Amino acid sequence: MAIKLAVSHCLLGEKVRYDGTDKLCSDILIHTSDIFNIIPFCPEVSIGMGTPRLPIRLDQIKKTVRARQIKDCSYDYTDSLKEYALNFSLKHPDLKGLISKKGSPSCGYNNSKLYSEGDIIKYDESGIFISELKRLMPELLIIDELKFKDECERTNFLKNLTLIETKKSPD
Repeated sequence: MAIKLAVSHCLLGEKVRYDGTDKLCSDILIHTSDIFNIIPFCPEVSIGMGTPRLPIRLDQIKKTVRARQIKDCSYDYTDSLKEYALNFSLKHPDLKGLISKKGSPSCGYNNSKLYSEGDIIKYDESGIFISELKRLMPELLIIDELKFKDECERTNFLKNLTLIETKKSPD
Protein backbone atom coordinates (compact mmCIF):
# COMPACT_ATOMS: atom_id res chain seq x y z
CA MET A 1 0.00 0.00 0.00
CA ALA A 2 1.43 3.38 -1.03
CA ILE A 3 2.28 5.95 1.62
CA LYS A 4 -0.26 8.79 1.73
CA LEU A 5 1.17 12.25 1.04
CA ALA A 6 -1.05 15.34 0.94
CA VAL A 7 0.02 18.10 -1.45
CA SER A 8 -1.38 21.62 -1.83
CA HIS A 9 -3.49 21.52 -4.98
CA CYS A 10 -1.89 24.69 -6.40
CA LEU A 11 1.53 22.99 -6.29
CA LEU A 12 0.16 20.23 -8.52
CA GLY A 13 -0.77 22.79 -11.19
CA GLU A 14 -4.43 23.38 -10.31
CA LYS A 15 -5.59 26.98 -10.66
CA VAL A 16 -7.04 27.27 -7.15
CA ARG A 17 -5.15 30.25 -5.75
CA TYR A 18 -6.94 33.45 -4.75
CA ASP A 19 -5.92 35.09 -8.04
CA GLY A 20 -6.98 32.12 -10.18
CA THR A 21 -3.44 30.89 -10.81
CA ASP A 22 -1.41 27.87 -9.78
CA LYS A 23 2.09 27.47 -8.34
CA LEU A 24 3.09 24.26 -10.13
CA CYS A 25 6.14 22.69 -8.52
CA SER A 26 7.33 20.05 -10.99
CA ASP A 27 9.85 18.74 -8.43
CA ILE A 28 6.92 17.40 -6.42
CA LEU A 29 5.53 15.45 -9.37
CA ILE A 30 8.97 14.18 -10.37
CA HIS A 31 9.91 12.91 -6.91
CA THR A 32 6.59 11.66 -5.52
CA SER A 33 4.13 10.48 -8.15
CA ASP A 34 5.56 6.94 -8.50
CA ILE A 35 6.14 6.37 -4.77
CA PHE A 36 3.25 7.95 -2.90
CA ASN A 37 -0.51 8.07 -2.95
CA ILE A 38 -0.98 11.82 -3.54
CA ILE A 39 -3.92 13.47 -1.76
CA PRO A 40 -4.48 16.96 -3.24
CA PHE A 41 -6.00 19.59 -0.97
CA CYS A 42 -6.91 23.26 -0.96
CA PRO A 43 -8.44 24.42 2.32
CA GLU A 44 -9.73 27.72 0.96
CA VAL A 45 -11.57 26.18 -2.00
CA SER A 46 -12.78 23.29 0.18
CA ILE A 47 -14.52 25.67 2.57
CA GLY A 48 -16.30 27.37 -0.33
CA MET A 49 -14.19 30.47 -0.92
CA GLY A 50 -14.08 29.94 -4.69
CA THR A 51 -11.54 30.89 -7.34
CA PRO A 52 -10.66 33.66 -7.88
CA ARG A 53 -11.39 35.19 -4.48
CA LEU A 54 -10.36 38.07 -2.31
CA PRO A 55 -7.18 37.20 -0.41
CA ILE A 56 -7.02 36.48 3.29
CA ARG A 57 -4.30 37.04 5.85
CA LEU A 58 -3.48 36.06 9.42
CA ASP A 59 -4.42 38.70 11.98
CA GLN A 60 -3.56 38.60 15.65
CA ILE A 61 -6.63 39.58 17.64
CA LYS A 62 -5.73 39.75 21.32
CA LYS A 63 -4.12 36.34 21.92
CA THR A 64 -5.66 34.49 18.99
CA VAL A 65 -4.78 34.22 15.31
CA ARG A 66 -7.60 34.64 12.82
CA ALA A 67 -7.76 34.14 9.02
CA ARG A 68 -9.66 37.15 7.71
CA GLN A 69 -10.29 38.74 4.35
CA ILE A 70 -7.89 41.62 3.74
CA LYS A 71 -10.45 44.09 2.34
CA ASP A 72 -13.22 43.33 4.84
CA CYS A 73 -12.11 41.78 8.11
CA SER A 74 -15.70 40.91 9.02
CA TYR A 75 -15.16 37.87 6.76
CA ASP A 76 -13.41 35.47 9.13
CA TYR A 77 -12.61 31.96 7.86
CA THR A 78 -10.78 30.65 10.93
CA ASP A 79 -13.47 28.33 12.24
CA SER A 80 -14.23 26.92 8.78
CA LEU A 81 -10.53 26.20 8.18
CA LYS A 82 -10.24 24.45 11.55
CA GLU A 83 -13.34 22.38 10.84
CA TYR A 84 -11.92 21.40 7.44
CA ALA A 85 -8.68 20.31 9.17
CA LEU A 86 -10.68 18.11 11.53
CA ASN A 87 -12.64 16.55 8.67
CA PHE A 88 -9.43 16.09 6.64
CA SER A 89 -7.71 14.33 9.55
CA LEU A 90 -10.71 12.03 10.06
CA LYS A 91 -10.86 11.22 6.34
CA HIS A 92 -7.11 10.51 6.14
CA PRO A 93 -6.07 9.05 9.52
CA ASP A 94 -3.15 7.21 7.92
CA LEU A 95 -1.69 10.32 6.26
CA LYS A 96 2.09 10.40 6.80
CA GLY A 97 3.28 13.61 5.15
CA LEU A 98 2.22 16.89 3.61
CA ILE A 99 3.74 19.40 1.19
CA SER A 100 2.36 22.89 1.82
CA LYS A 101 2.34 26.20 -0.01
CA LYS A 102 4.89 28.52 1.55
CA GLY A 103 3.45 31.64 3.12
CA SER A 104 -0.21 30.71 2.73
CA PRO A 105 -2.53 31.98 5.49
CA SER A 106 -4.33 28.64 5.36
CA CYS A 107 -1.59 26.10 4.64
CA GLY A 108 1.80 27.77 5.12
CA TYR A 109 4.07 25.95 7.57
CA ASN A 110 6.14 28.16 9.89
CA ASN A 111 6.52 30.81 7.18
CA SER A 112 3.30 32.83 6.93
CA LYS A 113 3.02 36.50 7.83
CA LEU A 114 1.11 37.49 10.94
CA TYR A 115 -0.37 40.97 11.14
CA SER A 116 -1.46 43.10 14.07
CA GLU A 117 -3.26 46.37 13.45
CA GLY A 118 -2.13 46.32 9.82
CA ASP A 119 1.59 45.79 10.49
CA ILE A 120 3.54 42.55 10.04
CA ILE A 121 4.69 41.36 13.44
CA LYS A 122 5.95 37.85 12.58
CA TYR A 123 7.07 35.94 9.50
CA ASP A 124 7.07 32.44 10.99
CA GLU A 125 3.42 31.70 11.69
CA SER A 126 1.67 28.60 10.34
CA GLY A 127 -1.59 28.88 8.44
CA ILE A 128 -4.82 28.05 10.23
CA PHE A 129 -5.45 24.73 8.44
CA ILE A 130 -1.88 23.52 8.97
CA SER A 131 -1.78 24.63 12.62
CA GLU A 132 -4.96 22.74 13.36
CA LEU A 133 -3.94 19.68 11.34
CA LYS A 134 -0.59 19.54 13.15
CA ARG A 135 -2.41 19.77 16.48
CA LEU A 136 -4.68 16.89 15.45
CA MET A 137 -1.90 14.83 13.82
CA PRO A 138 1.32 15.68 15.69
CA GLU A 139 3.33 12.93 13.95
CA LEU A 140 2.56 14.33 10.48
CA LEU A 141 5.71 15.35 8.58
CA ILE A 142 5.33 18.70 6.80
CA ILE A 143 7.54 20.54 4.32
CA ASP A 144 6.85 23.52 2.06
CA GLU A 145 7.56 23.60 -1.65
CA LEU A 146 10.69 25.75 -1.35
CA LYS A 147 12.33 23.36 1.09
CA PHE A 148 11.17 20.46 -1.08
CA LYS A 149 13.09 21.94 -4.02
CA ASP A 150 16.30 21.76 -1.97
CA GLU A 151 17.83 18.34 -2.65
CA CYS A 152 19.05 17.76 0.90
CA GLU A 153 15.76 18.85 2.52
CA ARG A 154 13.74 16.79 0.03
CA THR A 155 15.88 13.69 0.54
CA ASN A 156 15.55 13.91 4.32
CA PHE A 157 11.79 14.46 4.11
CA LEU A 158 11.21 11.54 1.74
CA LYS A 159 13.57 9.27 3.71
CA ASN A 160 11.74 10.08 6.95
CA LEU A 161 8.38 9.36 5.31
CA THR A 162 9.49 5.95 4.16
CA LEU A 163 11.08 5.20 7.56
CA ILE A 164 7.78 5.95 9.30
CA GLU A 165 6.03 3.46 7.06
CA THR A 166 8.60 0.69 7.57
CA LYS A 167 8.66 0.93 11.37
CA LYS A 168 6.70 -1.86 12.94
CA SER A 169 4.90 -1.17 16.20
CA PRO A 170 4.87 -3.89 18.88
CA ASP A 171 1.61 -5.84 19.11
